[in-house]
Amino acid sequence: MDNTFENKQKLLSEQIRDIEQGAGEPMQKCAQCYNAAIRTFFEVIDYVKDHPFKDRQQEIYFLKYSCPFFIGEIIYHNQLSILLQNQQELDSPKKFKGYCKQQKRTIQRWFDTYHKLISYHGSGLTNLDEEYVLSSLSTFQLPIDDSCIILNRNFITDYSIIIGRSIAFFRLRQRLTSDYKSLKIVPFYPEVIPTRENEEEMSWTETKVAAVELINALVSHKCINNGNCSIKQVVSHFESCFNMKIGNYYDIFSEIKARKNPTLFIDKMKTSFIQKVSEEC
Repeated sequence: MDNTFENKQKLLSEQIRDIEQGAGEPMQKCAQCYNAAIRTFFEVIDYVKDHPFKDRQQEIYFLKYSCPFFIGEIIYHNQLSILLQNQQELDSPKKFKGYCKQQKRTIQRWFDTYHKLISYHGSGLTNLDEEYVLSSLSTFQLPIDDSCIILNRNFITDYSIIIGRSIAFFRLRQRLTSDYKSLKIVPFYPEVIPTRENEEEMSWTETKVAAVELINALVSHKCINNGNCSIKQVVSHFESCFNMKIGNYYDIFSEIKARKNPTLFIDKMKTSFIQKVSEEC
């Protein structure tokens, strides 16, 4: 069953990429992406109905990783269509700035409300999966624009929706920043580093295992976005910044967890840093 979900994710990603790279108006392409995400999501739910999970671990994996991916695509493209519509209707940069600030506040309130859950998801931990992933979270209220997901509340949990919506909000915040820059207005997100042009390309020259170890340390210590980010997002940015491909992150992380010393690379960095400080004293 896992391969089925992974294949669906891959297929949807390819469909969305082809749509985005193809011809057409932005609003039209956004609607096509949204419809593709909705269609794939319902196909996955139908599959779950006809193929019960073999065990709780398989169910947890679906609810924790697969389901949020599809939900994230649905919500992101729904929110993106609203953004595009506002760009057309707002006739001045000042008005668009006000709209963006309002969206930023909405996104931040969401992250503040579910900070604990989002941080847990990004940490890669599994000790609270039974409590978080499989249980109903009584404080959670489903936003009205996620009505398509309400239809399948018997097959997904609050966790999937919260994480899916968080994924969508991370992407939406990046899109808002990009659109803001296109208007030649200084970005209002201090945590987002502007793109630096005309700089020499930098590549990661350590091992993939070392990269995963470092990424986990950064996420676990909430060094990025105050912990409001997932491992998957940090991995993606890391790969982009340092011109490398990590591959199957979870297999590498399992290898690290199985070691007697899970911080081999971090220990090496500490030793090198102490040596550098000593030499320059």
